Amino acid sequence: MIRHGQYVHAKKDQDCVLTDLGKRQAHATGKRIASMISASGNFKVNISEFHVSDMTRAKETAVILKEYLPESVTINESDAVLNEGTPAYTIPGKRSPEKDLSVFRTHPRAEFAFRKYFHRSKMAKPEEEESHDQQKDDLAVENDLNPVSASSNHEFEIIVGHGNMIRYFVMRALQLPPEAWLRLSPFNCSITYLVIKPSGNVSLRSFADVGHLNAEEITFSMHEGYCW
Repeated sequence: MIRHGQYVHAKKDQDCVLTDLGKRQAHATGKRIASMISASGNFKVNISEFHVSDMTRAKETAVILKEYLPESVTINESDAVLNEGTPAYTIPGKRSPEKDLSVFRTHPRAEFAFRKYFHRSKMAKPEEEESHDQQKDDLAVENDLNPVSASSNHEFEIIVGHGNMIRYFVMRALQLPPEAWLRLSPFNCSITYLVIKPSGNVSLRSFADVGHLNAEEITFSMHEGYCW
């Protein structure tokens, strides 16, 4: 998951375009993804899907990222369920469930988006077809803990979206209380990397990684750096 670059704050979405800094952030992130792919060695990185929200700043970011991806990768049609919003109440927090209609409107969409994009592989065997032989179970656990092999069949999906939604997706994927989403801070053009195994186990490899950005390029919306 990649949060969009810094953008101009405006009332209309079509006016919320990337700033010059936001564009530089997106280019740096594209280069970082390309280096992640090349650093995989014999392991073939198969990017099967490239999703993006329907908001201008996300779509602009996705177009820049595409410049650094293999030609075979195409951007899917933008999906409004990934649009920014207030996905859950914050506890403890000042938002009142009785008064905060933004959560009331957004939460069902956020949960739908999570269930749509975060799931175990469709190639995974149904539980009723799995063997209960103890030796096979032990082997499955061992394989689940060990690094994947270069010959394994893996799919990578990219989602270019928004800070609040990325926060919510991470909390839900890790089976943590979604009401704590606001405690996470995904910087602009940061990379969040989740692994979902056929067993259903989820691993957060990195959250809001901005190691590819220079110190002066790190922003959280219009805040610069870390001290705000």
